[in-house]
Amino acid sequence: MDIWTKHLCSLHASAVTGTLPAIQGDFDDLIVNTALKIESTLKAIGKGGFGVAQKIVNLFLKDLWAFGIIRTPFETLLHAPIDRGLLGRFKTVPPMWVAWTKAVAGKPRSKTVKHYRSLQDQLRVLWSTSPIKFPSVIQMDQFLWHQIP
Repeated sequence: MDIWTKHLCSLHASAVTGTLPAIQGDFDDLIVNTALKIESTLKAIGKGGFGVAQKIVNLFLKDLWAFGIIRTPFETLLHAPIDRGLLGRFKTVPPMWVAWTKAVAGKPRSKTVKHYRSLQDQLRVLWSTSPIKFPSVIQMDQFLWHQIP
């Protein structure tokens, strides 16, 4: 299983050269499609599905942001990695996301992907209406992640 070579290396190259998609919908498609490819690799060896795959992709991009490789305007497009801590911020969670590590999709039009996109949209609303004005969802996520409960 070489997720780096098969799936993340090209994403890294796009981030370094500043050639990531600059429109939210196109960026969302890139994240979903990359996560679906990683899901396929993970499922082949019995190591997880779409929930784990989106976490891999989003943590990878969050690390690139933290290292200063991803900057504005791309920073504002980043997705927050969905996990138990973040899901706890929602009033309702789609059933397949309650146990996020078990969420499987298989295809772009699956309910799991639809709900994943909806969760990211809800996070953007939370970000845009937050009393604390964060420059991006990923910075808000970083703040929430480090908060003491």
